[in-house]
Amino acid sequence: MHITIPYTPRPQQADLHKNNKRFKICVSHRRWGKSVYAITEILRHALEIKTERNDGRFAYIAPYYRQAKAVAWDYLLYYTKDIPGTKVNQSELRVDLINGSRIRLYGAGDDPDALRGIFFV
Repeated sequence: MHITIPYTPRPQQADLHKNNKRFKICVSHRRWGKSVYAITEILRHALEIKTERNDGRFAYIAPYYRQAKAVAWDYLLYYTKDIPGTKVNQSELRVDLINGSRIRLYGAGDDPDALRGIFFV
Protein backbone atom coordinates (compact mmCIF):
# COMPACT_ATOMS: atom_id res chain seq x y z
CA MET A 1 0.00 0.00 0.00
CA HIS A 2 1.31 3.45 -0.92
CA ILE A 3 0.63 6.21 1.61
CA THR A 4 1.31 9.88 0.87
CA ILE A 5 1.74 12.27 3.77
CA PRO A 6 0.33 15.72 2.77
CA TYR A 7 3.53 17.57 3.55
CA THR A 8 6.00 19.56 1.49
CA PRO A 9 9.15 20.32 3.50
CA ARG A 10 10.96 23.61 3.31
CA PRO A 11 14.49 23.34 1.83
CA GLN A 12 16.15 23.20 5.27
CA GLN A 13 13.64 20.60 6.47
CA ALA A 14 14.27 18.53 3.34
CA ASP A 15 18.00 18.57 4.08
CA LEU A 16 17.32 17.36 7.61
CA HIS A 17 14.96 14.61 6.35
CA LYS A 18 17.83 13.32 4.17
CA ASN A 19 20.06 12.91 7.22
CA ASN A 20 19.81 9.23 8.23
CA LYS A 21 21.44 9.56 11.64
CA ARG A 22 19.34 8.26 14.53
CA PHE A 23 19.88 11.35 16.69
CA LYS A 24 19.83 14.87 15.29
CA ILE A 25 20.12 18.32 16.79
CA CYS A 26 18.23 21.14 15.12
CA VAL A 27 18.96 24.66 16.33
CA SER A 28 16.61 27.02 14.56
CA HIS A 29 14.40 30.04 15.06
CA ARG A 30 10.77 30.12 16.13
CA ARG A 31 8.27 29.10 13.42
CA TRP A 32 10.96 27.18 11.47
CA GLY A 33 8.76 24.09 11.52
CA LYS A 34 10.56 21.90 14.05
CA SER A 35 7.37 20.28 15.34
CA VAL A 36 5.98 19.61 11.86
CA TYR A 37 9.36 18.23 10.82
CA ALA A 38 9.51 15.97 13.89
CA ILE A 39 5.96 14.63 13.53
CA THR A 40 6.35 13.88 9.83
CA GLU A 41 9.75 12.26 10.39
CA ILE A 42 8.35 10.07 13.18
CA LEU A 43 5.33 9.19 11.05
CA ARG A 44 7.47 8.23 8.05
CA HIS A 45 9.62 5.92 10.14
CA ALA A 46 6.57 4.44 11.88
CA LEU A 47 4.98 3.62 8.53
CA GLU A 48 8.16 2.17 7.02
CA ILE A 49 9.33 0.01 9.93
CA LYS A 50 9.43 -3.72 9.47
CA THR A 51 9.90 -5.79 12.61
CA GLU A 52 9.12 -9.37 13.49
CA ARG A 53 6.39 -8.34 15.90
CA ASN A 54 5.14 -5.26 14.00
CA ASP A 55 5.12 -3.20 17.15
CA GLY A 56 7.33 -0.18 16.52
CA ARG A 57 7.03 2.36 19.32
CA PHE A 58 7.67 6.01 18.57
CA ALA A 59 7.40 9.13 20.73
CA TYR A 60 7.32 12.88 20.50
CA ILE A 61 8.70 14.11 23.81
CA ALA A 62 8.27 17.72 24.86
CA PRO A 63 9.40 19.29 28.13
CA TYR A 64 5.88 18.84 29.57
CA TYR A 65 2.86 16.73 28.63
CA ARG A 66 0.58 19.75 28.18
CA GLN A 67 3.18 21.32 25.92
CA ALA A 68 3.38 18.15 23.80
CA LYS A 69 -0.39 18.25 23.42
CA ALA A 70 -0.47 21.97 22.59
CA VAL A 71 2.44 21.82 20.14
CA ALA A 72 2.23 18.46 18.36
CA TRP A 73 -1.11 16.70 18.87
CA ASP A 74 -3.01 18.60 16.15
CA TYR A 75 -0.17 17.97 13.69
CA LEU A 76 -0.17 14.24 14.46
CA LEU A 77 -3.94 14.08 13.95
CA TYR A 78 -3.75 16.07 10.72
CA TYR A 79 -1.01 13.99 9.12
CA THR A 80 -2.59 10.65 10.07
CA LYS A 81 -6.26 11.43 9.37
CA ASP A 82 -6.29 9.94 5.86
CA ILE A 83 -4.18 6.86 6.60
CA PRO A 84 -6.44 3.78 6.42
CA GLY A 85 -6.78 1.75 9.61
CA THR A 86 -5.45 4.47 11.91
CA LYS A 87 -6.85 4.42 15.43
CA VAL A 88 -6.70 7.51 17.63
CA ASN A 89 -6.68 7.33 21.42
CA GLN A 90 -7.39 10.89 22.51
CA SER A 91 -7.00 10.28 26.26
CA GLU A 92 -3.48 8.81 25.83
CA LEU A 93 -2.43 11.17 23.00
CA ARG A 94 -1.68 8.07 20.96
CA VAL A 95 -2.11 7.03 17.33
CA ASP A 96 -1.98 3.36 16.31
CA LEU A 97 -1.18 2.66 12.68
CA ILE A 98 -2.38 -0.26 10.59
CA ASN A 99 1.09 -1.86 10.56
CA GLY A 100 1.17 -2.08 14.38
CA SER A 101 3.33 0.99 14.96
CA ARG A 102 2.31 3.35 17.73
CA ILE A 103 3.11 7.05 18.07
CA ARG A 104 2.54 8.68 21.44
CA LEU A 105 3.17 12.10 22.95
CA TYR A 106 4.94 12.44 26.31
CA GLY A 107 6.21 15.11 28.66
CA ALA A 108 9.72 14.60 30.01
CA GLY A 109 9.41 16.88 33.02
CA ASP A 110 6.08 15.68 34.42
CA ASP A 111 7.20 12.14 35.33
CA PRO A 112 10.57 11.24 33.82
CA ASP A 113 10.47 7.76 35.37
CA ALA A 114 7.40 6.95 33.25
CA LEU A 115 9.67 6.91 30.18
CA ARG A 116 11.96 4.22 31.58
CA GLY A 117 11.81 0.78 30.05
CA ILE A 118 9.80 1.75 26.99
CA PHE A 119 11.46 0.44 23.85
CA PHE A 120 11.39 3.31 21.40
CA VAL A 121 12.53 2.72 17.85
